[in-house]
Formats: sequence, C-alpha cells, structure tokens
Amino acid sequence: MCSNEYLHNKGGSPAKTKAEHLPRSLTESVFWRNYLTLLADRKIPQVQYAYFGRHLERWGNYLRRHGIAKTDTVEAATLIAWVDSMGVVMQTWQIKQAILAVCWAHRDVIKSKWAEAINWESINNHVDRFEPLHEDLTRQLTMQERLRLMQRAGVALSKRSGSASSGSAADSRESSSDDLGDTKREDVVTWLEDLIGKLRIRGYALRTEKTYLQWSLDFFRWCQNQGISEKPDENAASQYLTYLAVERNIAINTQKQALNALVFLYKSVFLLGEVNFGEFCKGSSRRCLPVVLTGSEVASVLKHIDGIAQLMAKLMYGAGLRLMECMRLRVKDIDFGNGYIVVVMGKGGKSRRTPLPHSLVNDLKVQIAEVKELQLDDVKSGVAGVWMPDAMARKNPNAAKSLSWMWLFPSRRLSKDPRAQLIRRHHINENIVQKSIKKAVAQTNIVKRVSCHTLRHSFATHLLQKGQDIRTVQELLGHANVTTTMIYTHVLDRPGDSVRSPLDTL
Repeated sequence: MCSNEYLHNKGGSPAKTKAEHLPRSLTESVFWRNYLTLLADRKIPQVQYAYFGRHLERWGNYLRRHGIAKTDTVEAATLIAWVDSMGVVMQTWQIKQAILAVCWAHRDVIKSKWAEAINWESINNHVDRFEPLHEDLTRQLTMQERLRLMQRAGVALSKRSGSASSGSAADSRESSSDDLGDTKREDVVTWLEDLIGKLRIRGYALRTEKTYLQWSLDFFRWCQNQGISEKPDENAASQYLTYLAVERNIAINTQKQALNALVFLYKSVFLLGEVNFGEFCKGSSRRCLPVVLTGSEVASVLKHIDGIAQLMAKLMYGAGLRLMECMRLRVKDIDFGNGYIVVVMGKGGKSRRTPLPHSLVNDLKVQIAEVKELQLDDVKSGVAGVWMPDAMARKNPNAAKSLSWMWLFPSRRLSKDPRAQLIRRHHINENIVQKSIKKAVAQTNIVKRVSCHTLRHSFATHLLQKGQDIRTVQELLGHANVTTTMIYTHVLDRPGDSVRSPLDTL
C-alpha cells in the first residue's frame, strides 16, 4: 500500500494536509512506504503519520547541518545533542515522539547496526529533565548538602573533607579519595541528586521523596559495608531485602516500602527497563485487630484535649478522617449547605465525601473566620500563599492567596517551601494533635494503645454497631476493597455475649 492510500483512509485527512508539507524525496521513497507499514503495525493513529515524517525530516536536517553524511556511524552523543536542541523549543511529549520516530526508522526499517546497539531507553529518560516544574523544584545541592548526604549514607569522611564547606568541591573530592578510592563518593551523591530530581519531575509527594531517599541511603550504606564499590546490581538489592527481613526483622509492609524505593531507584536512576530482584525472604506478616475505644472512652479523651487539637480530634472521630487528611483540609472542602466534608486526594490518590458532624458546624465557622484574618494578613504582607496541588499554581496563580484554598488548620508561623524556596503558610504540624491525644490518654488512665488512627477505627466500629451497612462504611472510609473494611466486623462477633467462661460456673 502506498503512502497516499494510507493518508486517504478514514481518520487520515489531517495527516494528509500536513503530509503535503513533507519533502517529496521522503514521501515518494521506498523507505517511507515501509515506514508507514511499520506505523500501521504498531497501531499508530493515521493522523500522527505526518508528525513522524516531520520528526524524520528534522533529524535529517540536523545531521546535514553538522556534517554527518552517513547515518551508519551515528553515536549516542549525537542523539543526545539533537534531543538537547529540541528541548529548547518543543514539548516533552513531542521530543519523546521524535526519539521514537528515529528509533523505529533506523532500528526497524533501515536496520542500522548503530541503532541496534543504542540504549534508546536511556535517550528517552534523558528527556525527563525537560519536564515542566513548579518554580525550581529540581534542587541543586550545595557542597554542604553533598557532604551531609555522604555522612548519612555511611561514607567515611576525613577531617579535612568534613570541614570542606569553606573550600572548593574539587578539594573535598581530592581529600576523600584516600578513604574511598575511585569515585564511589561522587557516584552516591550523583545517584541521590538524580533520585530527587526524578521524584520531583514525576510529581511525587514530599513525604514519598523523603521516604525513598531514606531507603536509598540505607541501601548504599549496606552496599558499602558489604564491600560493593561499583553500581549495585539487582542481586545486591535482593540480598538487601533479605537482610531487612532476616537481620532487622522488619514487617512485610515496611519491606514493601523499601522495595518500592529500590524499584524506582533502579528504573529511574540506574535506567533498567525491567527490574527483577528474584526471590528474597519476605518480612514478618501478622494480622492485628484494630484498637477501638468505647463511646465513653472517646468522650473522655476528647474532654482532656484543648484548643484547635480538640476540634481536629473531633473531626477525625466524627468523619473518620486519617491524620494527614484532617491536616490537609482546605476551607473549600467544608460544605455546610450539603452537610459533608470533601476529602481530596486521600490515601492512594482517592477522593471521597464523608458526613459533616452537625455539632461541629459552629466551631468550624469560627475557625474559618480566624483563617480569613490570617489570609488577609498574608495578602497585605505579600506572602506567596499556600501550596497548590498539581498544575493549579500555573493555571490559577491567584488561587494560592484566596480564602477557599487556605488550609482549614493553618500554622500561625510562616515557613519556607523546601521545593519552591518561597515563604508560605503551611498547615499546622501533625505533632500538635499527636502529642495532645497522647497526653489526654495518659490523663484518662486508658491502658489501650491509642493513637490518632484509633479515632478512625472507632468511627467505623461504632457505625457498624449502630447497624450501618458495611458497604456504606467502606465508602466513608475510602477503602478500595470491602475486605479491608471487614476487619471492623470483629465487634459484631462478641463471644462473651453467647459463650460463658467455665470459670464463672465454679
């Protein structure tokens, strides 16, 4: 089938219009016919055929401008330079499409030897640094931060390098060569910098970034203790995961957290397409019933909490909120008219609605009035506003200073955004509520192991005790599967009500 037949098929009219601008030397060639056949086999929409042709035309022009006449001698550095030149004027998805176009043309149609030897995935990952970021999220580490990361990774520092903050980076590297040999120290720091950059490019939460960084540091420290001086392979990761389970006796969920961090490290930093850690020893797994307070115990705990912490504790119990879901509530999430609270981007990125306790309506209105005063002061003083999710900061730059996007429980003190390096008003620290509940439990002489999450457990359990169906409770809690909610049905099976202990009959 010739090229014109492809472009006249259903859905191909836009491509036909754009294909008229392609050079005839390309569209009338045998290569182009074979290339269109490849695109059709790869299920590429016909409207995109002309775009692939334009990418090939740009590639050919680039080679001619740089005096590269033969395409059988292209090196990876040439591809990287071409990608860098596109990064100035093109969107990220367009650059990746261009790489794909060139890859298929040389590797699968022309069957160039150099194209078969090129690591195309690494070329594609190189494009990630062109991803649009909020402000300046890809932080460049100073020498002091580099040394701090090295120390946290367990890398031995000499006295000279430990005080290298006043010297140059070259001096500190030279002074550390006696301790490590080669460039192991620099490799670790480079990997950590790359890890932070990739996490921020992909929009991971700051807490996830800190967790992944912590596990990566621990992994590199373990590698150094094992005498692994080069880049660790998949077998090293498997041994490390086994070490966590056998020697450190961590739980299986904690091990899964470390596994996720290592998978991201190997895929995004070490650029491995497929990661296979093989068989490793799994962490200990045990099923524990949730700790639940009685109604009188909940009332007693709430009575011994004062101030804003009491309002937040009441919300966690009255609406079944997790601690951080309560922290991240914004003024717009409280719907007084419909009587519910909107939880936006809760655990697992899911949003849901949960009932607004009627007894808290007046207290929440007073709280919002206090938040409005802080918001007006921030606008007058020129504070950058609150942190905005996803692309909202770019789409609606004024929303960060509006009342509706203000945190429902804002901090009284301003803080510095660790990513954008701007002065913002964040929500209050979760430790305030945690410490208040811990203190209240001690005052009530409750011997149960009570935490903020215990209030959420009590919310679900008390609803089931009052006859609420489990599907409704599942939706209110935001569980993806009802089997997760089934753990609260233990309260419906109370052996003490129907079975009498033989001791009582003596």
